[in-house]
Formats: sequence, structure tokens, C-alpha cells
Amino acid sequence: MKKSIKISALIISTALLFSGCAHKTHSESTVSASFYPIYLISSFIADGSGLEIKNTASPQTGCLHDYQLTTGNIRQLAQSDVLIINGGGMEDAFVEKASENENIKIIDSSAHFEEHEHEEHEEHENEEEASDGHDHDHGENSHYWMSLSHAQMQAEEIAQGLSQIHPEKALQFENNLEIFKANCRKLSEKYSFSSYNTANVISFHEAFEYLCEENNVNIVKTFEIDENSVPSARELADAVDEGIKHNVSAVICADDSGKAYARTTADELGVPLVVLNPITYVNEETASYFEAMDKNFSLLKEVFKND
Repeated sequence: MKKSIKISALIISTALLFSGCAHKTHSESTVSASFYPIYLISSFIADGSGLEIKNTASPQTGCLHDYQLTTGNIRQLAQSDVLIINGGGMEDAFVEKASENENIKIIDSSAHFEEHEHEEHEEHENEEEASDGHDHDHGENSHYWMSLSHAQMQAEEIAQGLSQIHPEKALQFENNLEIFKANCRKLSEKYSFSSYNTANVISFHEAFEYLCEENNVNIVKTFEIDENSVPSARELADAVDEGIKHNVSAVICADDSGKAYARTTADELGVPLVVLNPITYVNEETASYFEAMDKNFSLLKEVFKND
């Protein structure tokens, strides 16, 4: 009888232990970021608040074009209280699946920017001035984080969204936001590409459009390279002709499948190949958003050297 009492007591105490742990986990807010660049910005804003930001997509995924959610992704979204997204159509599959969790709150980090961009687009449609020959209609390009000004707007949306959900931590989010903005200003002032003459380039990655436009670099031709879309010999030859016509000073690309085509084009034109980082995957240079952007800015110098 005594032995049975001891075993029962052990079972009860173990159950209480695990129920206590389960209660603690349930009471803590689980915040998920859709993919790596949003994870980096969100983690900066949440630093010191006690909130843990979890990256949803694999750190090696890259951009989320045609991304297929894994079983682990679906499980994480089902258990999350908050999902922070880039927006601009980048994470439609994430939002659709997350919406099945009626308790989840979604923070669209580009909500304000998308509204501002829509207003600008309407203004441009009403303008009757002649075009300057440079096309800045980004269409569905949602690589907003590659622009310091857009990244600040995303950080602000994240800070405001988290403050509404966790008002007791709002001051920490606000302080981190101010530091984020200050770091952006310092980085912009450090390189001051706006004072340079405009340089023309050919790009083999759409992620760099905002980065270039903000820093006085004009892209005369962009290639979007993936397993379903590779440039033909004719298209590469036409790109070389465009490069000669516009006196391009460099060819830019990411360290991905487009790099080989970019190198061929750069060699044909006799200009440098500049390999920039879209900050969509983890490596030794992307542990920090600002370290990665600083490296991109330092590489952009090569674009202007040959101009």
C-alpha cells in the first residue's frame, strides 16, 4: 500500500511539473517573422523586450517566390500569437495558412509604404511631363528592406504593431526604433552616394532595384534568374548592346544562379562584376542587417569608380 501511495505521488508531482511548464509556454507570446530579412529587423526592434522572434522559413530559403510551406512552418504558424511579414505579396501562402489560426495577429511591415507608393503611382499617372528615360515603376517588386528609407518604415510598422499587442513593452520598442533609424542615417551619411553622378548598371537580381535607386545608380536592364527562367544567348547579347549604349559602369548580381550570366556579361562589356547581398539567407555577412548593408554600400563604390 505504501509503495502504491509513493508511485501515485510521483505521478501527480510529475503531472504538475509538466502542466506548469505547459502553462508557462502558453502564457508567453510566440512571435514569428516570415523570413530572414524580416527576422533581422524584427529582432532589432524586439531586442531587450523579452520577446523571442522566431524565423519561419528556412534561413537558406532566399526570397519567398513560389515558396512551399513545410510541415514545420505550418506547425509554427499554428502556435504563433503574432506573425510579422514583409508584405507586398511576398508571403501570400504564409498569410493564408496563418489565417487558419483565429488568435494570430499579423503585422504587415510594409503597410504604410505600400499606401504611400500607391499615392505616388496615382500622382505619376496624372503627370503630363515627358519621361526622363529612367523607368522607376517597380511593379510587384517587394524587396523593400534593401532600401534604408523603406526599412525604416518597416521597422516603424513593426514597432507600432508590437506596441499595440504588448503595450507594457512599448517604450523598449520605441527606443530600439530610434536606434534603428539613427543607424540608417549614419550609414547613408557615411557613403553619401547621392552626391555622386548617376551610374548605369545591368542587374541580374531584382532585389537591388530599391538599393540602386536610393543611391544614384540607374539599372538599365534587370534579369530575373531562377530555375524556370534563364536568359537566352540572344537576351544576353541584347543586354551587352544596352550596356554599350548606356555606358554601364558595372554589372551587379547576387551570389546565386545568376552570377555566371552576370560574369559573362561583365566580361563582354569589360566592366567590374559587383556581387551584392540581398540579405535573404544566412551567412557570415548577414548576422546583422546593418553589417550586411554596410558591406553592400562598400561594394557599390566599385560601381562609381568606373563611371
